[in-house]
Amino acid sequence: ALGQMKAKEFAADVAKLLQDSNEHVRNSAANVLPKLEQQGLRVIVQILDAVHFSRLEVNRLRFLAHFIGGGEQDIETLIEWVGKPKTTPNDLDVDKGREIMGVFEETWIIRDSLSDLRPELARQIAVVADLVDWQARDILLLQRHYQNLKEDGKKQADTLQRVINNLEFWKWLFIGSQIFLIHFADR
Repeated sequence: ALGQMKAKEFAADVAKLLQDSNEHVRNSAANVLPKLEQQGLRVIVQILDAVHFSRLEVNRLRFLAHFIGGGEQDIETLIEWVGKPKTTPNDLDVDKGREIMGVFEETWIIRDSLSDLRPELARQIAVVADLVDWQARDILLLQRHYQNLKEDGKKQADTLQRVINNLEFWKWLFIGSQIFLIHFADR
């Protein structure tokens, strides 16, 4: 009925049913969601969380997330990294890293109801933090992720702390060398 009414506002409630213990309920929810039009990140993360519930439906659910995400870049980025992707990129430039971490930060805010996606998201945050050659201006972004992971008790916070410490070392080394050069030039 919700699908025929195109009751888009109930998409998040329907997406929760993708983890129901009854297979018929899960199938009905998966069939209704495309009828509720394009959806945003809040619904997509529920679909990607459901991927962890049923191993047999991984491909179907990932396609569903892609389909109802409407090709929006943030959603495509999230699908590329979480929800049991077969592969994830292993070579990232700093701009792509910032984009991914921005999407992860947005997703982290709505992760509370996502029991299975939460640990995967934490792992992927640490992976991206390790893959990118960050710049000093990225320290604040990385610190926000560090605080989120630390507050959630995730061991991946150590990876972010290591990356931040490394960036801060190079930042201070650069500042020190600049001061030395200025002082030397004044003589």
